[in-house]
Amino acid sequence: MQYYIDLLENRKSKFRVFVGLSFLVVAVAWVAIKLLENETIETFDWIYSGIFALNALVHTMGGLGFSIEGMIGKRFIKIDYDFIALKLRIYEKEKTVSWENIQAIEYRNNQLFIHKKDNSYLRLALSRLEYSIVQEIKRTISDIAVKKGVQIQK
Repeated sequence: MQYYIDLLENRKSKFRVFVGLSFLVVAVAWVAIKLLENETIETFDWIYSGIFALNALVHTMGGLGFSIEGMIGKRFIKIDYDFIALKLRIYEKEKTVSWENIQAIEYRNNQLFIHKKDNSYLRLALSRLEYSIVQEIKRTISDIAVKKGVQIQK
């Protein structure tokens, strides 16, 4: 049994594409109105239009299914018969523990405590994940733990 989920996977959204294109229209219209009225385009106008254009880019890419965060790092959960690997935030280090080093697993208040054989433990906060994902993680870990002979505490 193997469980893997990419936490940065974006869903396509027509509404987000619409919002992005709306920002782009505002950015272009701002400069176009200044040009049509024969006014000088000042630094503020370029900054204002630039911010709207960047916002348009972010929303349009997100709406098309591309993750901006995915360009910076990864967020994932991988559980298989050899190890448990989690990276719940982009800027934190990946946490990996081998099943051979696990003595017991404990679930408490949306947290997973993995007690290792060297008397240390790994604490994983699952509160930022969707309920269905947390339940799938618990089920997968329980199934593998039973097969590996690891004690589960609830």
